[in-house]
Amino acid sequence: MTGHPPVGRPTFYDEDADALAEVLAEAPVDRDSLRRPLRPCAVGCAATCCHDGAWLTEATAVRLDALTERFGDALRALGAPDPRVVPDPDGGHRTARVPATPDPSAPPWFPPTRCGFLTPDRACALQRLGEALGQHPWTFKPVACVLHPLATDRAGEAVIWLPTAATDPHRDGAYQGFAAHTPCGAEAAAGPPAAEVLAAELAWLGALIGRPGLAGGG
Repeated sequence: MTGHPPVGRPTFYDEDADALAEVLAEAPVDRDSLRRPLRPCAVGCAATCCHDGAWLTEATAVRLDALTERFGDALRALGAPDPRVVPDPDGGHRTARVPATPDPSAPPWFPPTRCGFLTPDRACALQRLGEALGQHPWTFKPVACVLHPLATDRAGEAVIWLPTAATDPHRDGAYQGFAAHTPCGAEAAAGPPAAEVLAAELAWLGALIGRPGLAGGG
């Protein structure tokens, strides 16, 4: 591992990019779901999407762990309170979490924590590291974090789509869903269509999987 992203790919997580490229090479794009109005993401918001940290694939956990070993001091200087990869109690790995003041606007099933890479002004220290090193801003962010609130699987089928509160794939008992219950994934009646709001994310995904026209409908 060199510490730099693969040439032509705006990500440090080459294995995740390979996996997505294989699965999404010909996956349909649910354009109807991308017509749903959203509010644009704003740095400095409550960062509800970062409340529980990020679950990581094994390959991402290995790479991110090496990155934090190398740039841990820099990440802390950029504002990350606990930039670590830790075991998840249910198996696998995730980013560390730190306690946070409860957000009254968050759903009651969201715990009062935040990602250990989230800065006090609610920015991602991994994104700031990428910028500081002259990389694409999303180079060091886990792929799932960049794509939020987009999803790439629906009932076991590869689809690029935007879940609603009713179709959120993370509903499980008392946990009533994730992406569609965050400010950047919840429907905003007066907002622009999701395809417009998420054009940068779609273009970034297109670069990862070899579909450069993805943001424009390809």
